[in-house]
Amino acid sequence: MVVIISGLVLDFPNYGQARDTMQWANLVHGIGALGLTAVALGHIYIGTLGTEGSLEGMATGYVDETWAKEHHNLWYEEVKESAVPEEQLATGSKEATGGSSPQSST
Repeated sequence: MVVIISGLVLDFPNYGQARDTMQWANLVHGIGALGLTAVALGHIYIGTLGTEGSLEGMATGYVDETWAKEHHNLWYEEVKESAVPEEQLATGSKEATGGSSPQSST
């Protein structure tokens, strides 16, 4: 809000602002913009390198079970309920794969 308000003061100098008001608005606007930049860079760092597994999840679309449980518990529970047990996958039964087999196109 500080950056928006000080930006409006700077954008519309014809509404009777004195020179010192414009100077203060410029200073406040610059400091606020630096603060927003620092917060944005911190957010990018925490969302990628700062949290183990996040960058891999964004790159591949897959996360490990521990990461999913820790960061998105409701989604994890939903996926866990609809998952096919490993035992069924290992046996290769048609019920585990939904009754269809993959077809190759030649």
